[in-house]
Amino acid sequence: MIYDKKVTLTTERQSQGVGSLYATNQQINFKINYSRLDLSNPMEAVKTTIRQNQRWDNARANVVPSFIREDKRELEYRFFDQDKQFMAGNEFRFVDFRSLNFPGRNTGRLDRSKRPFNLSVLSDRFRGEQVYSQYADMNGNFVIENLDNREGAVSGDYVFVTFSLETSQPVNGSVHLMGAFNNWDRSNNSKMDFLSQHKVYEKTVFLKQGWYDYQYWVESPKENAYLVEGSYFETENLYEVFIYYRPWKPNADLLIGYFQLPVNPR
Repeated sequence: MIYDKKVTLTTERQSQGVGSLYATNQQINFKINYSRLDLSNPMEAVKTTIRQNQRWDNARANVVPSFIREDKRELEYRFFDQDKQFMAGNEFRFVDFRSLNFPGRNTGRLDRSKRPFNLSVLSDRFRGEQVYSQYADMNGNFVIENLDNREGAVSGDYVFVTFSLETSQPVNGSVHLMGAFNNWDRSNNSKMDFLSQHKVYEKTVFLKQGWYDYQYWVESPKENAYLVEGSYFETENLYEVFIYYRPWKPNADLLIGYFQLPVNPR
């Protein structure tokens, strides 16, 4: 990403959603100062995009300023519409199989009878109705690492990893296993299978040794996407703000500002 920093940003500590969504949503209120730039018609020429945890699949594009203060050369962003807010989600689940000699946290049975090995992650459960629990995560990212060999990630093994989600009945929609490891995929490639005889959703993926954050996402016209995970305003997330400007010459979108804004940092 290449950008020419022409604007500055100031933000407020308030990050909860507004109105009835304060407990589940997050929004970031900020001001953009363009005193170093001669903007013509900033409401039309400036385009702002916000993304959460490096995800493009649910990024908020074309976020317009709430106020324009030409005397201060300032754009103020607040009072977002609901479709421009973010559901805060929950801290990510994770599994650690950086070592196959001594598998780490949340790993279950490791079948070494044939290669590639088969690893079962400890079964997960719904936590949408649970009280929020704080712990450190990587905001959905992953690390390729091999603790069994000095050569580290280069010599890591690939493993068939099976994820399972216990439930008494299937949800009204499809459940997807997703994270940065599969680029937040919500296609049939990430869709989990419901095994009615075991009352569990299951998905096996081929992964290299490492530490993986993940979550379960519900695709449904009627159900909340965070039905399985829950959404809490206390969740720690990393937001990025992209400020684009299209002048008369050149007639192209220029990235004039990029900012990282952590919410509830630990």
